[in-house]
Amino acid sequence: MVAVRWYLRYGLSWRNVEELLVERGVEVDHVTVFRWVQRSPATGRRRPVRSPYTRGQVVCRSDVCQGNLRRGHYELAVDAPPAVRVAVAFTEVAKAT
Repeated sequence: MVAVRWYLRYGLSWRNVEELLVERGVEVDHVTVFRWVQRSPATGRRRPVRSPYTRGQVVCRSDVCQGNLRRGHYELAVDAPPAVRVAVAFTEVAKAT
C-alpha cells in the first residue's frame, strides 16, 4: 500500500500520511495508517531514529531535544541566543559529565 511506503520511505508521521491520503480523496484515520504499518512485512526494514547525542542511559532524540533547547524549555544555555543555543547546551552537558 502506498501509505505504508510513504511512512517507511520518507519518515512521515501517521498524521502526515493521513493528510496526504485525504488530499488524494482517500478518507482514512491516522490510527488506521498505524495499523497498516504494524501489519506490513516491510516494517521490519525500518531502522529506528538514533541521535548522535547518546551517553550512558540518556538518549536525546535530536529533533525533539534540539527543538526544546531552542525554545528554552531546559535550564541549559538559557543566556545564549536561540541560533546557537543547541551547540552551547551540548557543550555545557559535555563539561558536566
